[in-house]
Amino acid sequence: MKKSLLSITIMAAFIIGATGCSSIDARKKGSQSGVYPGVKAGTEAYKKADGITENSLTIVDLPLSFALDTVLLPFDLLGITSKGKDDNATAPAPAKKP
Repeated sequence: MKKSLLSITIMAAFIIGATGCSSIDARKKGSQSGVYPGVKAGTEAYKKADGITENSLTIVDLPLSFALDTVLLPFDLLGITSKGKDDNATAPAPAKKP
């Protein structure tokens, strides 16, 4: 009984520890932009995955990354709109003709 409880606890800790890691990595590294960057990074990782272990971890991670990206969607949209405003603000003013 205790061994099965321990193995379930370890498995749950591993799954919880791996949750949304594509979302966190994509935001931390800046490798993806726009909305749902973790899902984009997860699908790229799934396409590049080699072997059953990597594919299964990616399959577990994708729904959790989707959930985390959905929670962070307002911040992603805010970042997209603020980048557009910053680009216009830093553009040099056109020269006035005399």
